[in-house]
Order: sequence, then structure tokens, then C-alpha cells
Amino acid sequence: MGRTSALPALALLSLVIAVACEKRGTAPPASWEPRRSCAADDECRPAPTCCPIPCNSDVIRREDVDGVQRRVDAQCTKEERARCPQAGSCPGHVYACVRSRCTLVMEGSPDWPKDKEPKALPSSSPPADAAPTPATPDDASSADRGDVSCKKDDECVPLGGGAGCCPSPCPRGAVNRRAQAKVEAELAAACAKQPKRPCISAGACRGHAVLCVRSECFVVYEGEPNFRPRAP
Repeated sequence: MGRTSALPALALLSLVIAVACEKRGTAPPASWEPRRSCAADDECRPAPTCCPIPCNSDVIRREDVDGVQRRVDAQCTKEERARCPQAGSCPGHVYACVRSRCTLVMEGSPDWPKDKEPKALPSSSPPADAAPTPATPDDASSADRGDVSCKKDDECVPLGGGAGCCPSPCPRGAVNRRAQAKVEAELAAACAKQPKRPCISAGACRGHAVLCVRSECFVVYEGEPNFRPRAP
């Protein structure tokens, strides 16, 4: 009698599990959008895409990554994946919670987290007792950034993506135009002293602008809070 009465409960449990599994494997409806609000950095992840993106500015809540992945899997065919270009690499970056929104933050951005401040980006006026940071051939920003002060956008120019030993899909930093030649020459000289090594495919860079932000030159990427069209 006890075993017989337990059968309906087991059947109901099996049905619930089956429905849950089916939902996990089904793409969300077209009206669904992943959340991008956040309270902490560890809540943020890059959204899955059909083709790899070197610098993915679509950053979402980690709880919604699986839903976006199911949508991508449902929409992206094997043929489309086979035609994806080589993704290349992305310069230094973090996925952070910036003003309550999940955001891709690149090295050099004013929003770069202070606890992750790279030695690649010393302040324009380092402490007097600070030891100089030697340049490394593959990272233009690890050299002295030169003169980064500015009053308006047209004073700022990018350091070329090829300023180091290997080309980079994105600018490696920004300086006042009067310092550009000097900084790039120093980087080229540092590169020439290093053993040659193979470079990966540089790929492409996402939308960005070289801007004067809080009196310093920066490369600011689409999706970052400080991004705006460059002033004429």
C-alpha cells in the first residue's frame, strides 16, 4: 500500500525534473534581455557571442550568461561559426561594475579599478622616491606615458597599435601630440633590443575615441561611461 501511494509522487517529481531540464536547454524568448545592473565586479561577465570578440563590450550579469549562451547556440549555425575571423587578442582589461552597470574597462581608462592599477599606467607626476618603470617591448603603456596633460580632445593622439614589438588591435595609450614621436621612438628602441618572437594575429579593435578626460589624454571605448564623440 505504501509503495503504491508513493508512485504518484515519484511520477510528479520526474515530471518536474523533466520540465526543468527542458527549460535549461531552451533559448529564452526574443523579448528577454540579460541584466546589466550590478553591485560588485564579480557579478559581471562578457556575454557569449557567435564569433569570438577580442574586446567584448557587451557585459552582463553572470546569472544570465547561460541564457545568452542558449540563445547564441540556437541562432548561430555551424557554417557561421566556421566563417568567424581569427579573434586576435585584447589589451589589458577587466569586467567591472561601474556606477551600478557591468562594463568593459580597458587599461588607461579613468574607470580602471584602483586596486588593479597597473604599473603600466603610472601617474603623470609619480612620487619623487618612486623608481622608474622600465619599458617592456610589447606594452607601450608600461613605458613612461610622456606628457598626457590636456585641455581639449584635439591635443590628444593615440600611441599606435604597432608601437611595441607586436601589433595591437587597439591603441596602446594616448598622449599629448607633442609627446607622441618621443614615446613611440623609445618603445621602438626598446623593442629592437629584445629577441624576436612570433606575433599573434592582431585582430580588430572595437569602437573607441581618444579624449581629454579630467585633464588627461585617454583611449575611451564604446560602452564605457566616459565615452562620447570626440570634440572637433
